[in-house]
Amino acid sequence: MNEVSDLFFAHIGELRPSGSDGQFQGHCCFHDDKTPSFSVNLDAASESYGLWICFAGCGSGTAKSFAQEVGQPSPQKENHGPMNKCNKQIKTPMDSGDNKSDSKELSKDNKRKAMGYHRYLLEHLFELQAAKKVPDCWTLDLISKTFTGYDCGEGAITFLHTNEDGRGLNIKWHKSEKGKRPRGVRGHNKIRLYPQHLTNEDGAEPLFFGEGEKDCLTLLAHNISAVTLTTGADSVRADLSLIRNHKDITIIYDNDAAGRKGAIKLAEILLEACPEANIYIFHWPANLPNGFDVTDFFQGDGTSDSFKKMVRENRTLFQSELPQAKRPMIPSAENTFQPRINHELLTDSLKLYLQAVSSTTDAPDEFLVVSALPIWAGIVGHQLMGPNNLRSNIWVTVFADSGLARKSTALKIARHPAALIQQEGDVQFRKRLAPYEKELKKWEKDEGDETSKPRRPTPNIILLPVDFSDAGFYQMLKDNGAAGVIIASEFSDFHSKLHRKYTSQADAFLNAYDNERMTRMTRMHGMETIEEPTFSILGATTFQSFKNVFKASELENGFFQRIFPVALAAPTKERLGFLQRSEVEPAYVKSIQGKMRDWIERNSTMKVTISDDVKEEFDTWEMNFVEASKSSGERWIAPHIERLVPGVLKLAMLLESMEVKSISWCTEITISSKTLHCAIMLIENIFLPSIRYLRYEILFSGTDLTLEKKIENALMEAGGSIARSELTRSIRSSKYALDETLFALESKNLIQTLKEDVQRDQGGGAPVTTISWVGDH
Repeated sequence: MNEVSDLFFAHIGELRPSGSDGQFQGHCCFHDDKTPSFSVNLDAASESYGLWICFAGCGSGTAKSFAQEVGQPSPQKENHGPMNKCNKQIKTPMDSGDNKSDSKELSKDNKRKAMGYHRYLLEHLFELQAAKKVPDCWTLDLISKTFTGYDCGEGAITFLHTNEDGRGLNIKWHKSEKGKRPRGVRGHNKIRLYPQHLTNEDGAEPLFFGEGEKDCLTLLAHNISAVTLTTGADSVRADLSLIRNHKDITIIYDNDAAGRKGAIKLAEILLEACPEANIYIFHWPANLPNGFDVTDFFQGDGTSDSFKKMVRENRTLFQSELPQAKRPMIPSAENTFQPRINHELLTDSLKLYLQAVSSTTDAPDEFLVVSALPIWAGIVGHQLMGPNNLRSNIWVTVFADSGLARKSTALKIARHPAALIQQEGDVQFRKRLAPYEKELKKWEKDEGDETSKPRRPTPNIILLPVDFSDAGFYQMLKDNGAAGVIIASEFSDFHSKLHRKYTSQADAFLNAYDNERMTRMTRMHGMETIEEPTFSILGATTFQSFKNVFKASELENGFFQRIFPVALAAPTKERLGFLQRSEVEPAYVKSIQGKMRDWIERNSTMKVTISDDVKEEFDTWEMNFVEASKSSGERWIAPHIERLVPGVLKLAMLLESMEVKSISWCTEITISSKTLHCAIMLIENIFLPSIRYLRYEILFSGTDLTLEKKIENALMEAGGSIARSELTRSIRSSKYALDETLFALESKNLIQTLKEDVQRDQGGGAPVTTISWVGDH
């Protein structure tokens, strides 16, 4: 024994070993402890020597602080608690002291919860490792130093995020056995380094940047200096000052598209944060599977030495291609743009749909799945009423080069059951229309007697015509018994006509997406209005066709923000011979028709609710999703992010309605965790990457640098500012080219646009747009 051990054995009842690594457990002396809740490390060789904690919430600290609490002199030979590699004392999450950096601390209840998870992992580490729920290489000493835990209720590892002083700031739940996504405590999900209280500030050792807390702890378990960011591979905007002195930093993210893209983004940021460092990106060997990570390496036969050897042979020094003023870089689709469906997260109905149709065509699964969603929305869109009066209409467009992927085939397969239902509905409508017209003629012949005018039967038009006139479209939406879906196999033509040539209904459509009032002015009847219009759009186009009709200004009016795009730059299936293609099994089509009929016949609003647990999941995802977007510096993606958040709920409502077995008995639908996760996967894996690709690689790529220079010269000659009309006359370029180039200059923060109303002396006037140069010259 020694003074430290004697101190604890004298005051803690029934203090006994509770595992390896010198951990002891007993009855706490600070409260009436019925079950052993006090834990202390008494291994003199351990960095955690003398570190104690009461899991009931009495406190925690070092041997010195314990001695002070019980009124005893401090031990002469005590280790002042665990030290990091800079010999800086690590405080526990409940230590008192100033919160020098980072955001607000966890509440006492959440700290107690974190320590409860921590205690459970300490007590059950070996059985959890045997069950493959925790990596085999993690030790009790590592878990004690990082306060890692295990939530047995959710079946998830928990990580405690701290500041550099060890103050608890957030609990992070790893993905759970039950399929729940990673989440944190609401209001505490800030992007930060982990583990801050163990970070080596002197920079003497090579540092590894892992992807996620789990990989980071695995590296630390093998005595490899490591840190990570707390919100995923795509997040880089954290305080990196703790690692600014490091000279050798290697980014070792997962072997997938997100990991490769995230590594490049992080490398750009590290060049600024650590100007003296060599920044390396590790590339996993080609023979390893997609998604392979650090923990997978060490769970195999990997050792610390073999890992370091592999890193030396497969890392490259990162050299930024961007000038310092333009970092962080705008993400590029090259080598990273791979929108892919996670088949494991699909709902049962979507899995069944893919099983029935995927083998009949070489159309990508991504096109097949998303094409089915707006068709279904055309059936149920106006019947579902979600949180905040949200309707489930969606606008989906699939993009690919001509002949590269089967765009039209995917649309045809998706619409086939609805087209058959439409034919049946047309026949039934004509049958109902005949007696109505007979009654109407009789009523008119009687010159409108006291009986009420016969009411025209309501049609169920699922497939709305793409060549509509605005008058016909308004009348149809008023009369229609179904929500309906516009299918535009040449979406670029539809987009052009909608905005310019025939209908002039672009603004009305923007309001219709949000189910607001849709209006048009008529000569005969004045203002014509549709209250809460609900319809969906399914389109297909090539990249070039859409670029030809799309204007830069349309990013401002919001049309592009409302599209859920699926853009594939390469085929995802091998080509299937023409005669090898087959029809979808009739029995499956018949079953889909039956579900569609049930919904159409029901024709009344069904409330869609969300439980408290699922709402908490959604709220946590929303905060992380928005925060990651803001931190990534993608200024032009932010408006899309705001639209995609309610888009998740729209998708979840549709997906949940697909799962209903008996419509006649159903009075309310509740969004489940499974459908929420599927909706989130579609947003994160499919729609958001496609938006990035369209935004950065297609619509506004390759702007005319010569035109940029002409604009700059014109502004300088005019003293830094010029009216837009005057600029147009002096530049002599097409409106589209000018719009696109001005947009590019504004995205680089080189120009600023100001609109102001100008009144003429004789009355009237029009807004004047002024362009000003704000960049360095």
